[in-house]
Amino acid sequence: MGNSIRHPLPNAAPILGAYLRKQADALPRHIAERLGRGEPSQTEIARLMGLSERTLQRRLSAEGTTFNGVLEDARREIALGFLANRKLAAYEVSFLLGYSEPATFFRAFKRWTGKTPQQYRASAMHA
Repeated sequence: MGNSIRHPLPNAAPILGAYLRKQADALPRHIAERLGRGEPSQTEIARLMGLSERTLQRRLSAEGTTFNGVLEDARREIALGFLANRKLAAYEVSFLLGYSEPATFFRAFKRWTGKTPQQYRASAMHA
């Protein structure tokens, strides 16, 4: 019984690492699934992942990021995909990403890409 404490399982670190990577990969997916209902909260996402909010914060901090950073990254990637599709108007994309106002999305998109959604679409058409 005492040996198990002094001699940890040899595969424990890889197993734990794989579990943590799986959890990290799930975070953007959980965020994306909730965006259409408005901006998801860190508390809500932590609960979905079976974590406390503080544990989620610690894990994100260990990765050098924050919940808001992951949220913004997820929104940016989804926005680029939606705008490349051209089936949705830019204002519709804003609501699908959980923004309450299209203007807020347009400002964020310009910060991410240096272009408005319309400019991005126009440049993508000519690329």
